[in-house]
Amino acid sequence: MLGLAWTKHGPGAALEQFCAEFDFTSSDITPFPRPMKGRLGFSYASLHSHVERYVEALGGIEQLDLPHKVSLARAFQTAAVAQLEEKVSIAFNWCFENHLEVHDLVISGGVASNRYLRDHLSHHMATIDAAAPISLHFPPPSLCTDNAVMIAWASMHRFLARDYDDYTIDLRPNWSIDALSG
Repeated sequence: MLGLAWTKHGPGAALEQFCAEFDFTSSDITPFPRPMKGRLGFSYASLHSHVERYVEALGGIEQLDLPHKVSLARAFQTAAVAQLEEKVSIAFNWCFENHLEVHDLVISGGVASNRYLRDHLSHHMATIDAAAPISLHFPPPSLCTDNAVMIAWASMHRFLARDYDDYTIDLRPNWSIDALSG
């Protein structure tokens, strides 16, 4: 929506680069929603919808000058990272309450290449009260590709090995973490 040119690393990298590229004071942006606050669920779609409604209310992207676009991009990035920080805290609290020891957290996929995310999540992990230190791991940015690519790659290997699933597999659009602990 902001008309950013994608880099070879995709739209997330383009957003991060755009947010960091300019050094001027931000405009005031309507606060972003806090989707599924207090729950483990995610909704980045709601953040996208917020941007869409915001831009439409101003009469379209053409009505935003460069500082306003940068402010909006930074607000989106900040809201997305804040949501992840909240969900990590909720997940660790659940693990601690259920006496599950956690020693490591791996952040992967395309989003893991984002320096803003890496810096903020590293700082956030230091605030989590755990019985033992929790190590945070990020693959090198060059290995942080879209999760869909990883799923397709794994599927391709299964397909080539003639390893197929029949159509009796039950779909789980929502899978509670409680079901995994039982």
